Amino acid sequence: MAADSSLLADRPSVGDAVDAVASSGASAFYGPLAAAMERIVGLAATALRAPFAFILLTGDDRRCFAAGPQMPDGTSHDTGALWRSGIVERIRSGTVEMRDVIRGLIEKEARLDYAAVLIPTNARSFVHVTLVIFDTKNEAETKRAYDTAKLLVREAAKHGYGEYRAHLDFMDLAAEQYSFNDHAYMRFVETIKDAVDPNGILAPGKQGIWPRAMRETRGG
Repeated sequence: MAADSSLLADRPSVGDAVDAVASSGASAFYGPLAAAMERIVGLAATALRAPFAFILLTGDDRRCFAAGPQMPDGTSHDTGALWRSGIVERIRSGTVEMRDVIRGLIEKEARLDYAAVLIPTNARSFVHVTLVIFDTKNEAETKRAYDTAKLLVREAAKHGYGEYRAHLDFMDLAAEQYSFNDHAYMRFVETIKDAVDPNGILAPGKQGIWPRAMRETRGG
């Protein structure tokens, strides 16, 4: 399918937009660059014939650029997002099982839309990244999102799937799921932590690994 170049003739490129924003000192995600982001998601939704497409930015410049005929309500508000990232085997049963478990919890418990990205990592596995998208100005919806995100960690573990990275608030919870042989893995990494960083200076609690002096208050 050929594109009509006249539609783009008077529009700045994304690179031009970035340069313009940098020279003006304006926020990075307003003005020309924001317009470019909006065009990108619009083109993506159209080209992929998807219900919706979005670019979600988190942090101080939190913004959501979305387009498509079936955009979730959250994408039109002050959007928040939580990620659940786990490794799944690349076989049909594992793929479908994980999708059904995660999707069911998000739609039934959080009453939100299921959105996921599948990232192949090798011949035998892929990363199933689940996005829990919610309206941060809706207190009840935000609570459901956080509660469900924690539930995803526990329920995935029951099916044999752990987290390969976890949200800061869920690191202890994710680490607890690796419980084989009375949490042998945690005892192993804590031994390394005590040897390398006995004073607990380096990122205490990162990925659920706490220094000895702080273990009694873990998760508190």
